[in-house]
Amino acid sequence: MISVARGSGEIEKLIYFPLAIDVITRKRFKKVLDLGCGDGTFLRDLCTKNKLVQGYGIDLGEEPIHEGRDILIQYGLQDRITLDVLDITKIDQAPENMRDIEAATVFFVLHEVLYQGEHKVVETLKSFKRIFPNALLIVFEVIRPTLEELCRRPGMAVQYLLQHDITRQKVVSSAKWRELFRASGFSFIDERYLAFARTSMFMLQ
Repeated sequence: MISVARGSGEIEKLIYFPLAIDVITRKRFKKVLDLGCGDGTFLRDLCTKNKLVQGYGIDLGEEPIHEGRDILIQYGLQDRITLDVLDITKIDQAPENMRDIEAATVFFVLHEVLYQGEHKVVETLKSFKRIFPNALLIVFEVIRPTLEELCRRPGMAVQYLLQHDITRQKVVSSAKWRELFRASGFSFIDERYLAFARTSMFMLQ
């Protein structure tokens, strides 16, 4: 699990972290929660580039969280970033010190929740809205191409989709994500589709 956390963080740092950091900086958010944070790679990157942010992260993996706390000390960020072991589907158990966040990020984690069924995603997001009613949620997810799109430009998508289908993780279309977000009670849904990577950044409120 720790290797997956490290690898995911390094890949996302190249493309997706800058997009989230740009939104957070432009909107002047000061308290940010990362859902499924791994060892805290995104929060370290964010807090290094934006000195005004206080970061919070939760992840169900104890090993990456413990390693992340050690890394925070190396970066001198232990007073600005808090990492806790917590499953995002149990967000209603979030500590009180996180309750006043202004924004939250979730990088390629919701499709893993979708493995448990659409109802689980909706329940999780409804809990998020209840606990953080005013927070902007920034979601990154791979978008499943149609068969015609896949035939025209297969690329890495073939291997990625096969791996996720075999492990029963759910990579779904943009329309399906929007349906789930609406069912969760989000009235503001803004999508930026990154065609070259077949991924989308959703901003929800």
